[in-house]
Amino acid sequence: YEWQAPASGSGPRQPWLLRLRAEAARPFAFAGLWTRRPHPECPGAVLDSVAILTMPTPPEFSDIHGRSPLVPVEEDWARWLDPRTPPPPWPSSQLRPVPADAIEAWPVSRRVNRVENDDPGLIAPLMGGARMPSGDLFEDR
Repeated sequence: YEWQAPASGSGPRQPWLLRLRAEAARPFAFAGLWTRRPHPECPGAVLDSVAILTMPTPPEFSDIHGRSPLVPVEEDWARWLDPRTPPPPWPSSQLRPVPADAIEAWPVSRRVNRVENDDPGLIAPLMGGARMPSGDLFEDR
């Protein structure tokens, strides 16, 4: 889920479900970096650090959020997971995200924000006054 700030700048945020379209649905990964080093304050302990790489959001989603996690295409996974691959920076041409048209999105209920809610209705499209985007990237629901 991604939480969209209201256009007015004040008021509650609107959660959106973003996922791979059914025809593109398959396991996916976020590009990230991991490092392990000696803990600076606890002798003998290690400190693991992880960061998810982000990129500017495709124009189709820019009104929901300005940045998106980098979801690399499956053909690039082996390079990401190979410890012999030198760390970034790589040329941006080597960072190939999943195409925006493989992703679908719609607003959902704010019930997604409570851990005790766990039912299929959480991913149901929100109707009745909610903005439903149009265009090739989004399905009408």
